[in-house]
Amino acid sequence: MNTLVLVSNSPRRRQLLSEREFRLEVASPPDHIEELSSGKPEFVVSENAKIKVAGYVESLKKREKPEKFRKVYLGVDTIVVSDEKILGKPCNIDSARTMLKSLSGKTHSVFTALHLIDPVAGKELARLCKTDVVFRSLTDSMIDRYVASKDPMDKAGAYGIQSFAGLFIKRIDGCYYNVVGLPLSVLCDCLKCLDYDVISFMV
Repeated sequence: MNTLVLVSNSPRRRQLLSEREFRLEVASPPDHIEELSSGKPEFVVSENAKIKVAGYVESLKKREKPEKFRKVYLGVDTIVVSDEKILGKPCNIDSARTMLKSLSGKTHSVFTALHLIDPVAGKELARLCKTDVVFRSLTDSMIDRYVASKDPMDKAGAYGIQSFAGLFIKRIDGCYYNVVGLPLSVLCDCLKCLDYDVISFMV
């Protein structure tokens, strides 16, 4: 039996894995890490996923003996890219409203990077997933209603496809779960590449 350690503060990622009966532990990335915010999107998201999980594993080595590392550690990062600009989490309500207006009636891309570390086997694996999302043209009243819910405030691009903002979506090209924040099929492929049977991580 194996355990997956999710190094992420995202409740949505935790929920996705818990609902699929993963034997799961959740850890927060180190407070002192400095995430990238600019550069080529594919590089930024991949480096941030690596920084989170590698920083946590390094801090763990200082506190625990190596023989306790019978787990696989997963770092994840998701970004929204529109008009070649990276949209992070909104800093306030006005920022959320501005982001949503910029996405209205257009196609944007969601990138999620996974970085897995298996300390016992001495292996690391990185994967990147991209989904294109087409928004309907949004009315001010729809944007105001959603922003008032405060749901956009902890989400890249100021929306969550699994919530009220699902009404904004006209079409997606790619993995739905990638837009939520964790492409499950990519995770399964990663575990297989690390020579694990995904069932061995189930409760």
